[in-house]
Formats: sequence, structure tokens, C-alpha cells
Amino acid sequence: EAVLFLGTLTESRYFDRDSSNNYRSLSAFGLTWSPDSSRLLTLGAARGVMRISHQARPALLRSIDAVRAVDSTADDLISAFVKLGRPSDALSAWFEVARNREGFGLRSLLTLPYDATSYIVGVRGSTLLHGQKLVVLAEAANLEQGEDIIGRPPKDFYAGTNVPQGWTQRGRPVGHWIGPGGQTQFMAVDWVRGKSRVGLYVERARRNEDALFREFLAYPNRHDVSLEPGIRGALAWRGQEFAIDVSNGKRLNFEFQNATYILDTRTVDVVMPRISVSITPLSQRE
Repeated sequence: EAVLFLGTLTESRYFDRDSSNNYRSLSAFGLTWSPDSSRLLTLGAARGVMRISHQARPALLRSIDAVRAVDSTADDLISAFVKLGRPSDALSAWFEVARNREGFGLRSLLTLPYDATSYIVGVRGSTLLHGQKLVVLAEAANLEQGEDIIGRPPKDFYAGTNVPQGWTQRGRPVGHWIGPGGQTQFMAVDWVRGKSRVGLYVERARRNEDALFREFLAYPNRHDVSLEPGIRGALAWRGQEFAIDVSNGKRLNFEFQNATYILDTRTVDVVMPRISVSITPLSQRE
């Protein structure tokens, strides 16, 4: 299967006062392949190309940007992924790796496989226990960029080389929610019975790690880290899934604020109580 996409990205109202670069065209394609209709194995690749546009409606010719070489006025982002198993199977797993730097090729992959590279890896397993289904889910994502080459600073993932706004729409990243320089680990256990489910989860996140090392005195106590345990439940009724999610976490050293070694500052830890309610058509769930 293949899909080709063409659209427009808009910059944040607070980014700059230059009205000539408020819009960017985004051309992207995705390609997936499975050996048979069971979809026990799916291989895929995707690529997006972004460039400054002078109008809100992108030119139709820009739709082929994603399938041709880019020039000095554009940025591209590529990814490859694999999925083993289906959501209904007892065991399934997935892995995606993406690259956000120009000049990608076999040579750079062999010499610096982690340069401008990020990944997501996850596994999901289920089993029957006393007539109920027990589902365990674990996923980790890493967008942090290590510094390996003297004289060439690391490039924040989702940051642009030729397009100053980077991979954003109105200031928000077009991609994983943790954003540039972040990492997250998530684990959940759910009990499913009939049309209802209830479960526990915990998530750890570290934000803006790449930005920390551009700060004065980037010592270990200043990492911006949060730990968020929670409980969730859902009920399917009349073609809809009604879900509720309640958590109460804590974010340590909010935006790197820690007073251990810096005078006239303070340590800021933020409590994060959260409750969310959602209604999702069952047709939109895998």
C-alpha cells in the first residue's frame, strides 16, 4: 500500500515578524508491504519534505517533492518501520527508526548509526487469566541526540536545516509528543472483560535533554524528568468507546530549575494531577 500527501504547515504566531515565510509546503509519502493478507508482518518506509511556501495553498507540483532529491531550500525526514503480529494476536511488536539529517546513506549509517537518529520500540502481549484477558504493553521512544564529533554540534531532532521553523505546525512538533531532545518509557497492564477494560500504567519522561547541554552548568541534578503513574478504564457502548484516565505525577527540575550549585535560584518540582475523558468511535480503533 502507498499514500502520497500534500499539505501546508503554518508557523507559530510568536515565531518571528517575517510575513514572507509564514507557510511551508509539506509533501510526504508512506509505503507498506506485507507478504500476505494476514498482515502478520508489515514492513514500511516514509519520507517527508518541507520547504518555504509563499501561499497557503501549496502548488500541486510540490506533491512530488517527497520522491525526489532535495535542494538547499528544503528539509527532509525519513523513517523505516516493521510490525510483527496484529493487535488481536497474543504477542505483537513494532520498531521504527527515523533520521533527520541531510546526507543519509550507507556510509553514514555504518560509521555513525545514531547520528540524527531516533527510534520507537514496543511490545504487546496478552493471555487469558481466570476467564479475563490480561494485556501488557511496553513502549520506549528516544529522540535525544548525542555529541560525538568535535566541531559539529548535534542537531535537535525535528529541527530544520534550511527551514527555520523545523517540523512544526503552529509551534507544535509534527511527530512524537515528547518533542526534540526527549525520551519516554511507558508500561501498562490492562484487564479486559467483555466490552470493558481497566488498567494501571506508569510513564517516565525526560524533556529537552539536548537543550540542557547548551545551558550554563549543565550538571546531572538539572535533568527535567517526570514520573506519572495512573489508572484508566473504558467501556464500549453503542459503537463508541467511553474512556477515562486519571493520573498524578511529578515533574522534577521543571525547565532545568535546580538550586544545588547555582546561587540565587530555586529548585522547581511540579505536581501534575490529570484527568481526561474521551469518546472514540470503535471504527477508529485497531
